[in-house]
Amino acid sequence: MDRQARVVRWMFAILIVIGMLQWSASTLAQDSGTSETAAPTTTVEPTGIPTAEPTVAPTDVPQEPTVAAPTQEPAAPTETLAEPTVNPDEPTIAPTVGAAATPGASSRIQALLADGTGVVTARNTSDAPVLDACYTVFVDDGGRQGAYAGQGCDSDDGRDGVTTIGGIQPGAYLLVGSYAPEGFIVGREQQIAVTSGQTTAITFQFANGGRTVRIAKVDDGNNPLPGACFNLRKDLGDGEAGDFVAGNCSNPDATDGFVFIAGVVPGVYVLVETQAPAGFIAGPNQAFTLAAGFGTFSLTVRNAPINSPGNLIIKKTDEHNEPLGGACFNVFRDAGGGTSGQCDFAFDGQNDGATVITGLNPGNYVLVETLPTDGYLAGGSRAFTIMANAATLTVQNLPGGATLTIGKVDGSGQPLPDSCFGGSRLVTGGEEFVVGECDDNGRSPNDGTLVITGLAPGKYILFESETPDGYVTAADVPFTVNGAADNLSITVTNVAIDSPGNLIITKVNATGTLLFDACFVAFVDTGGQAGEYANGTCDWYDGAWDGSMVIPSLAPGTYVVRETLAPDGYRFGGEWLVTIPVTSSGATLLRVENVFGGTTVTFNTLGENGAPLGDVCFDVHLDDGSGLATDGSYVTSGCTDPDVTLTGFPAGRYILIVNEWPAGYYEPGNMLFVVAEGTSDQDVDVQLVPETTIDALIRRLIEILTDILASM
Repeated sequence: MDRQARVVRWMFAILIVIGMLQWSASTLAQDSGTSETAAPTTTVEPTGIPTAEPTVAPTDVPQEPTVAAPTQEPAAPTETLAEPTVNPDEPTIAPTVGAAATPGASSRIQALLADGTGVVTARNTSDAPVLDACYTVFVDDGGRQGAYAGQGCDSDDGRDGVTTIGGIQPGAYLLVGSYAPEGFIVGREQQIAVTSGQTTAITFQFANGGRTVRIAKVDDGNNPLPGACFNLRKDLGDGEAGDFVAGNCSNPDATDGFVFIAGVVPGVYVLVETQAPAGFIAGPNQAFTLAAGFGTFSLTVRNAPINSPGNLIIKKTDEHNEPLGGACFNVFRDAGGGTSGQCDFAFDGQNDGATVITGLNPGNYVLVETLPTDGYLAGGSRAFTIMANAATLTVQNLPGGATLTIGKVDGSGQPLPDSCFGGSRLVTGGEEFVVGECDDNGRSPNDGTLVITGLAPGKYILFESETPDGYVTAADVPFTVNGAADNLSITVTNVAIDSPGNLIITKVNATGTLLFDACFVAFVDTGGQAGEYANGTCDWYDGAWDGSMVIPSLAPGTYVVRETLAPDGYRFGGEWLVTIPVTSSGATLLRVENVFGGTTVTFNTLGENGAPLGDVCFDVHLDDGSGLATDGSYVTSGCTDPDVTLTGFPAGRYILIVNEWPAGYYEPGNMLFVVAEGTSDQDVDVQLVPETTIDALIRRLIEILTDILASM
């Protein structure tokens, strides 16, 4: 029997079973003297309306967290994804002062001559040789440090004041004098150009001066910890680590735990621990100010053990159960809401397959692998529980996965750097955050091209979790991975904020202070009433909570702009008529002032026997007395776990429409509720009715029949 005949026979069999079950259910209902009433039909909501909770990633990834690799995304971020404390290619400078030439170093350098080679001669201001210097090379990214490209020390091939750095791709670079003997200043940058197959001669001058920074590395009991490495970076402000200055490691022959970085000029710096002692977690970045003067400046950095309470220890393995380095992970509370993120190389500076995420309170969580090792499938997500002690999870990766290359351009098609993206896979009941990546990740040039690897076959949504300054966040892009060997490409365009057709909304209070966390929707004006949905935005859509947001790409005409989410303590729901002109040289501006007030409404969803029920999402509409919802009646949205509190409701009549609910329950009907004038707090209970066994079986058979028809 051929395939088509088998499919037809299965279809008839399923239809017969469904008919029998429906007849049986009807007979039982008649015998019991009762009848079931069909749930009211809900109104389909317009796509793209902003939800009450931010929908991201991650970023650095990591907040989705903004990820050198995500972090960030999932609902209610992270995020922007947060960047890990330590970059995977954060250079670790460990000069061995006074050492003989490293065995094999000369042959290694000669093997790299197929690329470019730099030969650096160190001199002081009197043109005398400077011995034992070290250098770090970065891609020249418009005069700032780009991706790490390599490093070398005088002691690699003999202490003669000449350092050979091989294996550098042709291009423009910044050479940083990252280590020098005491008495010479470190951190000076010099632009160099490297040519393929050629040797570039460079003279690097070290000036006299600088102070020594001494780092005391201790455990929780103030006992010395040897085996640490640190980098010194410029402070961009508020403790944000900027350009690399210098670095060093503790003396391998000493046990006092001291690390010395000599030759530092006065300034504001961030100390980054790039390698933690075995069994310990790298300490947080530490900002400090080095004043002018003489003598040693002392800092203390404490490390906590890996197995401290509240830590999650992740062991990453390959298909042979061998350690697999290079992955990044985010942790989310079990019902959503990003908690923290970390990369393999971030907690101890070692890219060894072991990752630790710290500071988790007791409770239930979900672990998501946001950046897989190159050549491997992303490890997906898994639930875990933190109790009194540290928890350990083993995550195995299998080879394979499709590659997605994202080209980010501006309105004129020119490459646009500084973006972050996340990818969510479509699964039953919604979306599952899978992976994230940032352009400025320290592992590749920040040039408008991002690469996401390790994607399994399936349907995905690509979303922009962090947008370059001055541009509007791009719309989500659906895409499909058909096979693990796919190489996909997507071009994403950002338009400038001040482009014609954009509506820039600034949110303030009565004193003009910016207010964060608002959402707005634009509807086509129909005689002063909200008509068809046009577009919407929220404060966090560009990755920044700053009180400024953009509704993009509105055609010329008049719109009703409605606030659908206000900051806590303020009333939402105001409306403004806005005209987008036919001809304009720039964006249209709208300044919105919020007033205090509104009612706080807590929505409780209940399941069988009135028990709390989570994972229910809904929209709220204004009721004009008809009990019907339209595009123009939309107000706000929320999801329960098993409740959710939304603030700022004006007095009035509302319609609640459930659009997502757990399996095993009937589709809920529309629900009316009233917010009374002067009420400060109010509860709204939403009761869901469990399906009968027969109805659940009928629904499942219909789903099977639908799948069969789709496969024909």
